[in-house]
Amino acid sequence: MDIKFSIIVPIYQSENYLEKCLSSILNQTYLNYEVIMVNDGSKDHSDKIMNSFSEKDKRFLSFYKENGGLSDARNYGVKRANGDYLLFLDADDYLELNALEIISSHLKTSPDLLKYHFQYVINGEVKEGKLPPVIDLKGEDALIYFIENQCDYEMAWLYAYKKDFFLKNHFEYSKGKTHEDFGLTPLIIKKADRVIAISDVLLNYVQRDGSIIHEVSPEKMKKRAYDMLYFYDKYHSFHFETKEKQIIWYSYLSNTMILWYQRLPKEFKKEFGKELLKRNVVAYIPSNTIPRFLKKLWIKIQLKG
Repeated sequence: MDIKFSIIVPIYQSENYLEKCLSSILNQTYLNYEVIMVNDGSKDHSDKIMNSFSEKDKRFLSFYKENGGLSDARNYGVKRANGDYLLFLDADDYLELNALEIISSHLKTSPDLLKYHFQYVINGEVKEGKLPPVIDLKGEDALIYFIENQCDYEMAWLYAYKKDFFLKNHFEYSKGKTHEDFGLTPLIIKKADRVIAISDVLLNYVQRDGSIIHEVSPEKMKKRAYDMLYFYDKYHSFHFETKEKQIIWYSYLSNTMILWYQRLPKEFKKEFGKELLKRNVVAYIPSNTIPRFLKKLWIKIQLKG
């Protein structure tokens, strides 16, 4: 029997992009799927676009809820999915037309996760990234591999998830938090028995004004940084099989938080630096060479203000 996909599309104020997104699913070369369209309290004409797809194709299912944010909409969609594998697609992005066909061809051995590749679409212009190698690893090894090779791995929409695996582990995106992908994806990968990564470019990631990633007011930057700190605390309890992997993980977390400190507006740096010092974040930054030792020392001085 063909694998059935449940494609979850959270929708909020997306009328200018939604038709292209949904059309990229409707025109897939692979036909066994359902689309869980979750209208998260949109006040534009997104509902009319959703209804037009529901009326012409019974695989497109419309759901409406009060606004609760991206995480809440994704969680809502997962609970209503009936497929074998879950995919998440943001309403302003779109799939290549053979995406599901390619994904399905790699799922014969039922991995918990399959990671595919994407390309940026910036002001209508495609920007291709570095293609990652193909891998087939257990989850812990896959997570360390992605970190060591600086792969894009955090985004929820980069994977096909086996639904039984997703539900068995009670995975949920954190409501009310930004960077909700970072808040869950590492946990999902680490818990997987098998993670497959393919190099096929299957998703187009559209960059536009007004998206969450472009919201850069000082207060929003502060919230984003503290949300990342919340996830840092959560992930510091991760236990890896070897000391080497543990060091790589702690170093990755610490460097991530230092980057957020450096991005913060000046008025919030002292306060945030105290939080990082309280957690002894600097201790986990490698200092096995003179340049690294000096960098570590300089970071500690910065955090102390």
